[in-house]
Amino acid sequence: MINNICNKCGRTIDVVGVFCPYCGNRLEEKPKLKKSSKIFLISYAVVLLLLLVIGMGAFSISYPIAISKIEAATPEEFTRYVHNMGCETREMEDSLEGVSFHQYTDESCPVQIEYLTFLNADTRVDFYRDKKSSIKEESSYQQYSEINFPSYQSYTIRGKKYQSIIMVDDMILSVESFSHQDLAEQVADDLGLIPHGNASWWRLSYVAILMLLLLGILCFFKIMVKFGKSGWIIFVPIYNVLVLGEKLYGKKWYGLLYLVPIVNIVFFLVSCYQLGKVFNRDDIGCILLVVLPQIFIPILAFDTSKYVERKENVTR
Repeated sequence: MINNICNKCGRTIDVVGVFCPYCGNRLEEKPKLKKSSKIFLISYAVVLLLLLVIGMGAFSISYPIAISKIEAATPEEFTRYVHNMGCETREMEDSLEGVSFHQYTDESCPVQIEYLTFLNADTRVDFYRDKKSSIKEESSYQQYSEINFPSYQSYTIRGKKYQSIIMVDDMILSVESFSHQDLAEQVADDLGLIPHGNASWWRLSYVAILMLLLLGILCFFKIMVKFGKSGWIIFVPIYNVLVLGEKLYGKKWYGLLYLVPIVNIVFFLVSCYQLGKVFNRDDIGCILLVVLPQIFIPILAFDTSKYVERKENVTR
């Protein structure tokens, strides 16, 4: 027979449990991280942070440098390039005001390319803005990319149709194509108008993301063990989320919500809160799991907390 006295309500407790059955007060000590776990998590976090900072920082520095080295292709270089593609060029008969050179590919060319050089900066900027607005109105695009620097600007969409406009120095290049998007995308690069930062530094960020993914797998492996299950369950599709649904909510089918797009994002945050509850976290601890899961889920996975299935944590 257990005879504990709750230090909150003062009642005698004659059953084994983590919480007082009368007032809900925690009866056991707060979970702690072992020294080895602390060293592992802190070291892991430091390495992740360094990889992200160095990778993204170095790339963000090298990218502007790459842009500063870009020089606009000359009209002669453009004409020669188009002819090498096997396409013919035409010059605009009624040229725009303030435009010193205006040439474009004929309709037989698989890629429609338009090249302009301007005498007036305001005219060039106005043309770029108008062209960019017309591209943005394209309803079928799936993704877009945009670069904005004082000396270099570009806007590109990809989808059923590829469209791109680049402004550098006194020149504007416009490219579009339906059925030859790869070729269209190559045009600006061949003309030396695409900046290439030092991608090797950026790869450090990919390594950090991979490390974060591996840490997440390890954490849920350990959480499954705390649930009293085999950790390898996390690698079994469908069944792994059914187990989570059962352990967090008392019903397996709840786990299927993880498989529903958009809904799964909200459900993940709710589950983070519920995860704290079934591992005896207080309200603040549960909220921290929701707000900063990348930090507090690893702490929960590696600490000494134990899974307790309480009635108020189970939906019946």
